[in-house]
Amino acid sequence: MKQVTERFQSSKNNTVIFQELINDLLPRLEDSVDDYYAARPAADLSSVMLDLLHAVILESSYEQFRSGRYRDAVLNSVVAIFDLIRRRSGVDKDGAQLIGEVFSLDAPKLIFSELDTESGKNDQKGFIQILQGAYLGIRNPKAHSLVSDLDQSKAAQYLVFASLLARRVSEAKLG
Repeated sequence: MKQVTERFQSSKNNTVIFQELINDLLPRLEDSVDDYYAARPAADLSSVMLDLLHAVILESSYEQFRSGRYRDAVLNSVVAIFDLIRRRSGVDKDGAQLIGEVFSLDAPKLIFSELDTESGKNDQKGFIQILQGAYLGIRNPKAHSLVSDLDQSKAAQYLVFASLLARRVSEAKLG
């Protein structure tokens, strides 16, 4: 009986000691971890981007992005999307003409959604407008001027957006 009582006392003491350690050490450990990460420079976006970028965007734009040539990276990403559209559809046009023919509601070569529903038609129309807007608002300004206000963060956002478009084009059904 004496051994059981000693074990119980010992176990009780260990629990108390363990609880004191948790109450004392855990906050200090958490503070140390916080201090460690606060002292580190902000994460390099290029390593995070690998999980977000579509294969055609990685291939066409990632090296330029990594080397700080943000204008080239963004321009190449939009060109890569339009190359993907031409490759998938077989239509050899560019800009609004390419988008209009490939994704038309009447005789589409590529279909984003079921066109027999209003929602599907809206999806198709919406991505027609988005793709045309990307060509006009992203590709054209970058293609016609060497001046750019892009930094790493803005370029990363453009490349993620381009990856979304590339994914939608890749997943589109043949019409």
